[in-house]
Amino acid sequence: MAEITKHEHVVPRGEDDWAVIPAGGERASRRFTTRKEALTYAKDLATKHNVCMVVHDEEGKFEEFDCDPIVRNQHVVRKGDNWGVVEAGGKNVADIFPSRSEALSYAYHMAAKHKVCMLVHDNEGKFHSEVCPPEGKPGIVEVVKTKMGW
Repeated sequence: MAEITKHEHVVPRGEDDWAVIPAGGERASRRFTTRKEALTYAKDLATKHNVCMVVHDEEGKFEEFDCDPIVRNQHVVRKGDNWGVVEAGGKNVADIFPSRSEALSYAYHMAAKHKVCMLVHDNEGKFHSEVCPPEGKPGIVEVVKTKMGW
């Protein structure tokens, strides 16, 4: 299974720049003047490392996943006034919940079931945190970090 810290994110940087940043990283692997160039580079890099490409729109909000092969990491994302859980590689929301805590609980369960990671996005759709439970079970530190928004 691919490590979560290597998924490649395509994100806007300023008005005219795009960057490819590994998940969990703060520095860009590379910068581009067009979104198309960033997408091509990120897709090649993701394929080479057997991870996902996570695409963000011009405002930095989550737009889509591109995973080949499909990785089943669970993403908790804002959907209007509700929260959704999206399985990486899927284009559709698996389920919608009225509260963030309900979405987190469901995503924990699914991550544990499939022995994958849960990625939490903030209210604006930007990547916030990750929880990769050992043996599919979150530890107390991981639970507190996610609940407290760290």
